[in-house]
Amino acid sequence: MPRLRLPIALSVLSVLSILLVLAVPSIQTAAAEIVGRARAVDGVTLEIAGRLIRLHGIAAPAAGSPCVTAHGPDHCNLQAGFALAEILELHWITCVEHGATAIGIVLAVCHAGHYDINASMVRSGWATADNRVAPHYLPYETQARAERRGMWGSGL
Repeated sequence: MPRLRLPIALSVLSVLSILLVLAVPSIQTAAAEIVGRARAVDGVTLEIAGRLIRLHGIAAPAAGSPCVTAHGPDHCNLQAGFALAEILELHWITCVEHGATAIGIVLAVCHAGHYDINASMVRSGWATADNRVAPHYLPYETQARAERRGMWGSGL
């Protein structure tokens, strides 16, 4: 009988070791993600469970900045906020952290399922790509400008 205990103990130890190895990456991933229902604060900022999150790599028009859209003069910062709110309203959002601002607001790339919200804001013409940190969004901005979407509606 004593011989059976050692193989069982080794088997249990092996299983526990495997579970620990599998659990560590998920713990690290969970720390880098913020998941939940979100509300738009402005065109590039959202809130999930009381945490402010700024969409990484993009910028929205500044508060009070007027622009001319396809529908005429408008307040583009408000329209950008409405565009973000429309994306967020019916979705469970997952944001992957990419650092934080000097005042502690999380910088993140956010998704609604497989849908990249940051890219969508640029593609729709309500945000610009920050070429220094997210050059991969630049083609979306170029396309939005060419197709006169969002704040590019006047063709400026």
